[in-house]
Amino acid sequence: MERFKSIDDILHHQLKLKKIRREIDLGDIHSLEKPREVYLGVCSIIADYFKDYGFRFLKSAVSLVKEDESKEIKLTVRFQSYYNNIAGVYVGLSVGFTIASGALNKWQKKHGIPGQISSGVIFFGDLSMFSQSNAIQFLWNLADKNERQIAVIEIIDLIENKVMPFFDFFDDVENVSEIIIGGNFILGNPLTNIQYLLLNKTEDETCTAIMNYLNSNEEIKK
Repeated sequence: MERFKSIDDILHHQLKLKKIRREIDLGDIHSLEKPREVYLGVCSIIADYFKDYGFRFLKSAVSLVKEDESKEIKLTVRFQSYYNNIAGVYVGLSVGFTIASGALNKWQKKHGIPGQISSGVIFFGDLSMFSQSNAIQFLWNLADKNERQIAVIEIIDLIENKVMPFFDFFDDVENVSEIIIGGNFILGNPLTNIQYLLLNKTEDETCTAIMNYLNSNEEIKK
Protein backbone atom coordinates (compact mmCIF):
# COMPACT_ATOMS: atom_id res chain seq x y z
CA MET A 1 0.00 0.00 0.00
CA GLU A 2 1.16 3.48 -0.84
CA ARG A 3 0.55 6.36 1.55
CA PHE A 4 0.31 9.76 -0.07
CA LYS A 5 0.95 12.69 2.27
CA SER A 6 0.36 15.52 -0.18
CA ILE A 7 -1.17 16.41 -3.54
CA ASP A 8 2.37 16.50 -4.92
CA ASP A 9 2.82 12.85 -3.92
CA ILE A 10 -0.33 11.91 -5.82
CA LEU A 11 0.71 13.86 -8.93
CA HIS A 12 4.19 12.32 -8.84
CA HIS A 13 2.58 8.88 -8.67
CA GLN A 14 0.38 9.63 -11.70
CA LEU A 15 3.39 10.80 -13.71
CA LYS A 16 5.32 7.67 -12.75
CA LEU A 17 2.50 5.46 -14.03
CA LYS A 18 2.36 7.36 -17.31
CA LYS A 19 6.09 6.79 -17.77
CA ILE A 20 5.72 3.07 -17.02
CA ARG A 21 2.87 2.82 -19.53
CA ARG A 22 5.04 4.36 -22.26
CA GLU A 23 8.00 2.10 -21.58
CA ILE A 24 6.47 -1.27 -20.71
CA ASP A 25 6.11 -4.13 -23.18
CA LEU A 26 2.85 -5.86 -22.29
CA GLY A 27 3.28 -8.66 -24.80
CA ASP A 28 0.04 -10.60 -25.25
CA ILE A 29 -2.30 -8.33 -23.32
CA HIS A 30 -5.20 -10.74 -23.85
CA SER A 31 -3.60 -13.24 -21.46
CA LEU A 32 -3.38 -10.69 -18.65
CA GLU A 33 -6.01 -10.02 -16.00
CA LYS A 34 -8.26 -7.15 -17.02
CA PRO A 35 -7.87 -4.25 -14.53
CA ARG A 36 -11.61 -3.62 -14.21
CA GLU A 37 -12.33 -7.29 -13.48
CA VAL A 38 -9.62 -7.34 -10.81
CA TYR A 39 -10.93 -4.12 -9.27
CA LEU A 40 -14.59 -5.20 -9.24
CA GLY A 41 -13.65 -8.65 -7.94
CA VAL A 42 -11.96 -7.18 -4.86
CA CYS A 43 -14.85 -4.77 -4.26
CA SER A 44 -17.33 -7.67 -4.45
CA ILE A 45 -15.37 -9.69 -1.88
CA ILE A 46 -15.40 -6.75 0.52
CA ALA A 47 -19.10 -6.11 -0.16
CA ASP A 48 -19.98 -9.74 0.58
CA TYR A 49 -18.30 -9.46 3.97
CA PHE A 50 -20.44 -6.48 4.96
CA LYS A 51 -23.83 -7.90 3.95
CA ASP A 52 -24.45 -9.11 7.49
CA TYR A 53 -23.83 -5.55 8.74
CA GLY A 54 -26.74 -4.23 6.68
CA PHE A 55 -24.72 -2.72 3.84
CA ARG A 56 -26.09 -2.70 0.29
CA PHE A 57 -23.63 -2.95 -2.60
CA LEU A 58 -24.44 -0.54 -5.43
CA LYS A 59 -22.59 -2.11 -8.35
CA SER A 60 -23.25 0.78 -10.73
CA ALA A 61 -21.59 3.23 -8.32
CA VAL A 62 -19.20 0.63 -6.85
CA SER A 63 -20.25 1.72 -3.37
CA LEU A 64 -21.39 0.27 -0.07
CA VAL A 65 -24.35 2.02 1.55
CA LYS A 66 -25.73 1.70 5.08
CA GLU A 67 -28.37 3.70 6.96
CA ASP A 68 -28.81 4.08 10.69
CA GLU A 69 -31.94 2.78 12.42
CA SER A 70 -33.78 6.07 11.98
CA LYS A 71 -32.99 6.10 8.23
CA GLU A 72 -31.80 9.69 8.70
CA ILE A 73 -28.03 9.18 8.57
CA LYS A 74 -26.42 7.39 5.64
CA LEU A 75 -22.89 6.04 5.27
CA THR A 76 -21.51 5.57 1.76
CA VAL A 77 -18.17 3.82 1.22
CA ARG A 78 -16.87 4.50 -2.29
CA PHE A 79 -14.31 2.37 -4.09
CA GLN A 80 -12.32 4.11 -6.80
CA SER A 81 -9.88 2.91 -9.43
CA TYR A 82 -8.04 4.87 -12.12
CA TYR A 83 -7.95 5.38 -15.88
CA ASN A 84 -4.19 4.76 -15.99
CA ASN A 85 -4.28 1.16 -14.75
CA ILE A 86 -1.89 -1.16 -16.56
CA ALA A 87 -2.96 -4.77 -17.13
CA GLY A 88 -0.74 -7.17 -15.22
CA VAL A 89 1.26 -4.30 -13.71
CA TYR A 90 -0.93 -1.82 -11.88
CA VAL A 91 -4.56 -1.68 -10.71
CA GLY A 92 -5.06 1.11 -8.18
CA LEU A 93 -7.73 1.08 -5.49
CA SER A 94 -8.56 3.87 -3.05
CA VAL A 95 -11.48 3.95 -0.62
CA GLY A 96 -13.27 7.05 0.60
CA PHE A 97 -16.48 7.55 2.52
CA THR A 98 -19.19 10.11 3.18
CA ILE A 99 -21.73 10.47 5.97
CA ALA A 100 -24.90 12.34 5.07
CA SER A 101 -27.93 13.56 7.01
CA GLY A 102 -31.31 13.41 5.31
CA ALA A 103 -32.66 16.07 7.66
CA LEU A 104 -29.77 18.43 6.85
CA ASN A 105 -30.28 17.81 3.13
CA LYS A 106 -33.92 18.94 3.45
CA TRP A 107 -32.85 21.96 5.52
CA GLN A 108 -30.24 22.98 2.92
CA LYS A 109 -32.79 22.77 0.10
CA LYS A 110 -35.00 25.21 2.01
CA HIS A 111 -32.50 27.47 3.77
CA GLY A 112 -29.10 26.93 2.09
CA ILE A 113 -27.10 29.85 0.75
CA PRO A 114 -27.51 30.76 -2.96
CA GLY A 115 -25.53 28.43 -5.17
CA GLN A 116 -25.07 25.79 -2.50
CA ILE A 117 -25.64 22.25 -3.70
CA SER A 118 -27.74 20.51 -1.07
CA SER A 119 -26.36 17.06 -0.24
CA GLY A 120 -26.66 16.74 3.51
CA VAL A 121 -23.04 15.55 3.65
CA ILE A 122 -21.73 16.14 7.16
CA PHE A 123 -18.41 14.33 6.77
CA PHE A 124 -16.18 12.95 4.02
CA GLY A 125 -12.75 11.38 4.10
CA ASP A 126 -10.34 8.70 2.95
CA LEU A 127 -9.54 5.58 4.97
CA SER A 128 -6.11 7.13 5.59
CA MET A 129 -7.66 9.50 8.16
CA PHE A 130 -7.59 6.62 10.64
CA SER A 131 -3.83 6.17 10.26
CA GLN A 132 -1.04 7.71 12.31
CA SER A 133 1.03 8.24 9.15
CA ASN A 134 -0.35 11.73 8.26
CA ALA A 135 -1.38 10.38 4.88
CA ILE A 136 -4.19 11.99 2.88
CA GLN A 137 -4.83 8.90 0.75
CA PHE A 138 -4.16 5.16 0.80
CA LEU A 139 -3.70 3.39 -2.52
CA TRP A 140 -3.44 -0.36 -3.03
CA ASN A 141 -2.05 -2.04 -6.17
CA LEU A 142 -4.39 -4.93 -6.89
CA ALA A 143 -2.34 -6.19 -9.84
CA ASP A 144 0.05 -7.67 -7.27
CA LYS A 145 -1.82 -10.76 -6.02
CA ASN A 146 -0.16 -10.63 -2.60
CA GLU A 147 -1.09 -6.99 -2.14
CA ARG A 148 -4.58 -7.81 -3.39
CA GLN A 149 -5.09 -10.20 -0.49
CA ILE A 150 -3.60 -7.71 1.95
CA ALA A 151 -5.87 -4.97 0.56
CA VAL A 152 -8.99 -7.01 1.27
CA ILE A 153 -7.89 -7.65 4.86
CA GLU A 154 -6.80 -4.04 5.52
CA ILE A 155 -9.87 -2.43 3.96
CA ILE A 156 -12.28 -4.72 5.80
CA ASP A 157 -10.47 -4.00 9.06
CA LEU A 158 -10.57 -0.22 8.55
CA ILE A 159 -14.25 -0.15 7.61
CA GLU A 160 -15.29 -2.53 10.39
CA ASN A 161 -13.21 -1.12 13.24
CA LYS A 162 -12.82 2.54 12.30
CA VAL A 163 -15.41 3.76 9.80
CA MET A 164 -18.45 2.02 11.33
CA PRO A 165 -17.84 3.24 14.92
CA PHE A 166 -17.22 6.73 13.51
CA PHE A 167 -20.54 6.51 11.66
CA ASP A 168 -22.34 5.41 14.84
CA PHE A 169 -21.00 8.51 16.61
CA PHE A 170 -23.26 10.71 14.46
CA ASP A 171 -26.40 9.01 15.79
CA ASP A 172 -26.08 11.17 18.91
CA VAL A 173 -27.15 14.61 17.70
CA GLU A 174 -26.83 16.16 21.17
CA ASN A 175 -23.24 14.95 21.58
CA VAL A 176 -22.21 16.12 18.10
CA SER A 177 -23.88 19.49 18.68
CA GLU A 178 -22.18 19.92 22.05
CA ILE A 179 -18.76 19.36 20.50
CA ILE A 180 -19.47 21.89 17.74
CA ILE A 181 -20.81 24.49 20.19
CA GLY A 182 -17.56 24.12 22.12
CA GLY A 183 -15.74 25.43 19.04
CA ASN A 184 -14.55 22.13 17.58
CA PHE A 185 -16.03 22.16 14.08
CA ILE A 186 -15.82 18.42 13.44
CA LEU A 187 -17.98 18.30 10.32
CA GLY A 188 -16.80 18.67 6.74
CA ASN A 189 -16.38 22.44 6.62
CA PRO A 190 -17.29 25.47 8.78
CA LEU A 191 -20.52 26.15 6.88
CA THR A 192 -21.75 22.58 7.42
CA ASN A 193 -21.15 22.89 11.16
CA ILE A 194 -23.16 26.12 11.31
CA GLN A 195 -26.02 24.68 9.27
CA TYR A 196 -26.06 21.53 11.38
CA LEU A 197 -26.54 23.65 14.51
CA LEU A 198 -29.20 25.84 12.89
CA LEU A 199 -31.08 22.63 12.10
CA ASN A 200 -30.72 21.04 15.53
CA LYS A 201 -30.13 23.84 18.07
CA THR A 202 -30.98 27.51 18.66
CA GLU A 203 -29.57 30.57 16.90
CA ASP A 204 -27.95 31.67 20.18
CA GLU A 205 -26.15 28.34 20.50
CA THR A 206 -25.05 28.62 16.88
CA CYS A 207 -23.62 32.10 17.50
CA THR A 208 -21.80 30.76 20.58
CA ALA A 209 -20.30 28.00 18.45
CA ILE A 210 -19.06 30.50 15.86
CA MET A 211 -17.43 32.66 18.51
CA ASN A 212 -15.79 29.67 20.20
CA TYR A 213 -14.54 28.42 16.82
CA LEU A 214 -13.06 31.81 15.90
CA ASN A 215 -11.46 32.19 19.32
CA SER A 216 -9.92 28.72 19.21
CA ASN A 217 -8.42 29.44 15.79
CA GLU A 218 -6.98 32.72 17.04
CA GLU A 219 -5.32 30.82 19.91
CA ILE A 220 -3.79 28.39 17.43
CA LYS A 221 -2.36 31.25 15.36
CA LYS A 222 -0.68 32.69 18.43
